[in-house]
Amino acid sequence: MQGVDKGTAEEFFSRLQTNANVLHEASIDFVAEGDDVSAVGCALGSDGATLESVVWERLNIAPRAPQRQFFQAVATVAASVDGLVGLDHTQSTTAIAFIGAVRARMVEAFDQGLAAEVNARWGSLEHLADVPMPIGKDIEDMRVRRLEGLTPSEFVTARRRASGQMMLEAQARRVRGATSEAIQAAYESDFLAMEAYLVESAVAAGDTALFTVVTRWALATHAVSEMQGLPSDFTDAVNAIRVALSDGLGEADGARMRDALIAL
Repeated sequence: MQGVDKGTAEEFFSRLQTNANVLHEASIDFVAEGDDVSAVGCALGSDGATLESVVWERLNIAPRAPQRQFFQAVATVAASVDGLVGLDHTQSTTAIAFIGAVRARMVEAFDQGLAAEVNARWGSLEHLADVPMPIGKDIEDMRVRRLEGLTPSEFVTARRRASGQMMLEAQARRVRGATSEAIQAAYESDFLAMEAYLVESAVAAGDTALFTVVTRWALATHAVSEMQGLPSDFTDAVNAIRVALSDGLGEADGARMRDALIAL
């Protein structure tokens, strides 16, 4: 992490803060929609981004920053999320209690000052006050709905097939001179392909509950919603959308996602 120029470091820090805020708001929205599983997933994702932003700030100020402690905290989040799948009704608790416990474990290895800073910056959990902690069955039910009853492999194949068909439709509309409709169809094609990528990469990373599908989808779609208009040219417009999608996912993840989209 050291050796990053000041401008890049500040941009990355700002991106982490934005991610934390976007995921916190997404968690609130999911509670309103009655999707407790996604609400908890986004709350944990927001906490992770907040912690990373605080540690990143410390790394670029103090030469002896706690890299080891940071990675221990990240591992704590991953282990806690993995543990959710095995919860049953005899182990259930409230969402706030669970996330509070995860937060405490995340900062265990930090010095007192860093732990206090992280705790001060974590978002409020008030929106989860009436949310029971989802148990393993809740998470599995949501996973089945997200995959539309398919296996991950079947879902990925179906989404990529649909993406290809939609891009053919986009190009046909483009040839007919219906540029706006062509851009819309290409947009839909890219989102189908992105869904396939998010599921495939989540499973490859061991995220069988697909929590990262929810959080990365929230970040990517928020980035697109922040766009201020589109170019009138088909190729320019589609590329602008793709840049926003990949920016929302971050440099490395976004680059891999772009490679999974259909070439224009």
